[in-house]
Amino acid sequence: MPEEQNIAPPPEEAGEPKSDAPKNEPRNEPKKEAETTLGPKDADGASKQFNTTIGDIGVGGVGDNHTYNIHNVYGPSEAQIGQQIRQQINDVLREKFGEPESEDQRKKASARIDPFRKKLDEDIASSADGDDATVKTADLPKTDAELAKWYYELSAYDKCFVQAMAVFEGASVREITYATGKLYEPVLQVAALANSQQSPSPSSPKLAASDDISLSERMRRTHTQIRRVSRGSRLFWQDHARGVSQFKVRVLHFIAEEVHMWYGSIFLDQLQIWAEELTDENGPRAVQALGAIWWHEAERLQQIANIWTRDEKWYRAAYLLDGAYEVDRSTFGDAADDANKSPVLWLVQKWAKESRLLGEVNRNRGCAAALTYTLIGERSPALALRGLDSLLDLPQSHPQSQEEPEGIAEDVYAAVVLGYVDLAIYGQLREVLQHFARRLELISYRRLPLTEMKLHKRIHYRAQRQLQLIAMLDAFSHIANVSFQVSGKRDWVSYNLDKPLPSSISLTNNDGREILLVGILTGSSWREHISTLLCTALIEKLGDFAFAVLRFWADIVLKDQGPAPHRVRRAYVEFVVELGTKVRTWCNHLVALGFPRPSTPETFRNKLEKWQREGEQHQRPIGTLAQEILEQLP
Repeated sequence: MPEEQNIAPPPEEAGEPKSDAPKNEPRNEPKKEAETTLGPKDADGASKQFNTTIGDIGVGGVGDNHTYNIHNVYGPSEAQIGQQIRQQINDVLREKFGEPESEDQRKKASARIDPFRKKLDEDIASSADGDDATVKTADLPKTDAELAKWYYELSAYDKCFVQAMAVFEGASVREITYATGKLYEPVLQVAALANSQQSPSPSSPKLAASDDISLSERMRRTHTQIRRVSRGSRLFWQDHARGVSQFKVRVLHFIAEEVHMWYGSIFLDQLQIWAEELTDENGPRAVQALGAIWWHEAERLQQIANIWTRDEKWYRAAYLLDGAYEVDRSTFGDAADDANKSPVLWLVQKWAKESRLLGEVNRNRGCAAALTYTLIGERSPALALRGLDSLLDLPQSHPQSQEEPEGIAEDVYAAVVLGYVDLAIYGQLREVLQHFARRLELISYRRLPLTEMKLHKRIHYRAQRQLQLIAMLDAFSHIANVSFQVSGKRDWVSYNLDKPLPSSISLTNNDGREILLVGILTGSSWREHISTLLCTALIEKLGDFAFAVLRFWADIVLKDQGPAPHRVRRAYVEFVVELGTKVRTWCNHLVALGFPRPSTPETFRNKLEKWQREGEQHQRPIGTLAQEILEQLP
């Protein structure tokens, strides 16, 4: 009979030279230094507290149909629920990596993983209220030939303005003006030197001074516009909508093709300086633009990326490759996801393999690979999820070995988990849930009997299975916590089951509803996916984690004051009953494969009976809800 496997600890314990540095050595943390900005900040440029990585989230917002406040008589607070959700996961991580980090250390670690992301979050949060109604596309150059003609007919100063916009679109007017001046100043110096060495000629071209025309006229010539957002006036291309400007991509691609023919390129030299020195929200913009420029010379692109992974600012390499991937997409379309064509994917796959080796640089490259896949995932989620999965692949064991394969570095594991979470936060929640459900069903429900394997393959399969299980459940627990923290601070809730899911799925939605619960109540595609995730957790003896999630949702359902609270309650009861049925089905299937019968169905019922007793002892409505579920369980 195959031995039973689970990922929970026992109940009583609940391309570069290789470095020989030990794997468990501490990571180098970035030195604390003053922020390097693109010129002086505006008075309205102070950062807002907005963090969408692991930890607390400061997001406001109220629901559409709120009524009145009621006292919390439903049980544990959302903070306690959050601790319960993480407790069993942390126990498993303690077994694997040692003592878990404190919350403060975890927040520092998340900032260490990618400080650029937090800068962009703050900037995006303050710019999201821009008016897309001002989008204009009619006057934009349609073809590459029209774009080149438009660009080369601009004055020297306007060319510099366009170059600055291609790099820093979305920055403040002052920042764009400052960047334009930095690009234009050397042009004036070269022109002055040339004029001093030759007698003036009536036919000599005259450089337009920066103040020859008004800003409104300059914006008309350059197809740009000012939008007033919460942090002040920002400059955008005229076609900017929902955070994207296709014209910006075209302009940057055009510059990338032309810049290498410009003698003594001032733009390229200045862009390199910005990419290496800026640490505010304009830092990643400069790095991504540099990646787009060097896409045309893959060897140079990969050289810069490899060099940048050698120090504590390795995350810049990921943004560099993301900028190059943007050109990949505009050039090759879907074929950009072919590693044989893309210089980006070839290098990232190489880093993923190197991450399994010892040394600080290899760990940096593993983290950079995870971050690159995460950034790419905003356009190609399937590719990103496959890439993050590959970073969890363990090396094959030697046929004569009886030891577990060498694991992955904790930093790389954390970067992969955070990558999954970021993909869910930044618009790919459906894809992430579907991917997790498919993978977990394969490695838990459809697991292979170990008795049919040779010893070294059995050892490798067990270790690989457990690593993948805990990584995906770990990520799901963080996704749930992020969503719960956004919605769980309200004493009132209003769930209208006839109200559809928002077209753009976000964990930080402001309509007052917890988005995961909305999905399972309204019968969306991820109802089955979440059921599979929770069933896996239960089968793998992480029942406390699964029921902490279920309990949070139960308390929301019991507080519902929407138009039809009885329908909300019924939909939740049906979901939990379906979950209990799935648990029993999975257990029967595993027994048919020859595995010992899990005690999960009994655990499932015991957890609900505990809710029932709690309700009776403390006069809480959770008791009657649990009874209703128990009466319908098979």
